[in-house]
Amino acid sequence: MSRSKIEMTLEVLESSRKPLFAVLEGISPEQLSWKPAPDSRSIGEICRHLIRVDAWYLKRLGVTPVVS
Repeated sequence: MSRSKIEMTLEVLESSRKPLFAVLEGISPEQLSWKPAPDSRSIGEICRHLIRVDAWYLKRLGVTPVVS
């Protein structure tokens, strides 16, 4: 993948994170762990999944992910 495509991918990734983090700001741990049904994922579980997938994808692009 060309450097410009990697840079564009990183820009898209970063621009999609900002609104997500803004929405999650101030959500309590109880709200993050709430599930609408026993066999569904909570918001926190979905976010952890997204972070793991993002980190995996970034590593494949040769970028060291920063997770905090």
